[in-house]
Amino acid sequence: MRYPTISMPLEVKKITVKDPPLIKIPLNLRLATKKGNAGWVLKSFLRTLILRRSIRRMCPDLLIGNGVSGTNPYGLCGAFSGFHPFVVLVWGSDILVEARNSFLLRLIAKFVLRKADGVLVDSEVKRKAAMGLGCSEKKIWKFPWGIDLEMFNPGVDGTGVKRQLGWESKKVIISTRNHSAIYGVEHLVRAIPNVVKEAPDARFLIIGEGAYTNMLKEMAKNLGIDGYVRFVGKVPNKELPKYLRAADVYVSTSFSDGSSISLLESMACGLPVVVSDIPGNVEWIHNGKNGFLTPIKNPNALAEKIIFLIENDEIRESMSKANAELAKARANWKENLYMLYDVVETLTSR
Repeated sequence: MRYPTISMPLEVKKITVKDPPLIKIPLNLRLATKKGNAGWVLKSFLRTLILRRSIRRMCPDLLIGNGVSGTNPYGLCGAFSGFHPFVVLVWGSDILVEARNSFLLRLIAKFVLRKADGVLVDSEVKRKAAMGLGCSEKKIWKFPWGIDLEMFNPGVDGTGVKRQLGWESKKVIISTRNHSAIYGVEHLVRAIPNVVKEAPDARFLIIGEGAYTNMLKEMAKNLGIDGYVRFVGKVPNKELPKYLRAADVYVSTSFSDGSSISLLESMACGLPVVVSDIPGNVEWIHNGKNGFLTPIKNPNALAEKIIFLIENDEIRESMSKANAELAKARANWKENLYMLYDVVETLTSR
């Protein structure tokens, strides 16, 4: 079967079952412009000109744009290009947070969704958000992007990481979210004193970085629990499975998510999870069966569920198997990619 060329604002792909070749289009402009609307408008205009020139040169069959709000410019540039068929990928915060909190970004999201011939979402919460912005349900395709199960799986050996940390006999709780406002990692740090009081062998492995990193480290020091926490910064994706397999419980305190890749990675590695009770997580986690859902911004509830999992080996093992099986069944990127092929064929055959 021949799959048509896809032109993206960031890259162009020839879709085949094997790895596609990539042709980069330089839209990440670095201009000496003043911050604010003027610089943003100028960059958007120049990006659109570059994209239109690239489209004329390559004559693609389909254009895909990433993101629907102005903070992620590729979907907007795709909408401005006037090219059809045009598909937009909804990322998450663009439609769940930015479009709700900003009148301007909401108008941009509506414009991009209206111009798109197809809208790709990975969760029900994103589908409903797109429809709430006036997008027709008929042009929405929903499927989880998924992850590489050859990389993330329960067979990965994490003993080397645990040995390196000096935590061979400890119960390890891991967080892999970036340190920014939307992920609420500070609420995990606030939960740690309650956890170690009841489970002194618990240790916390906090991966990631961001604007809140120094604040989180200072908070741990002020709470007197810095000896129970290790901040390791950003970990290369190919090394991340080893860190996940060195852990016993995965935690996410995010305020907003679709189908969280971080969550799927941890599930694929066979970790029981304690995550925020938000719509995107509810699509994957059945409370008490393969993990726990806790209210956002509630360190006490978070600590209670972490302690419960630490102290109950059988339940932890049961949730571990359930999550590995669920990830294998629903989060296999190589399988889910064929759903994207169906979207491509449908739109290009019209």
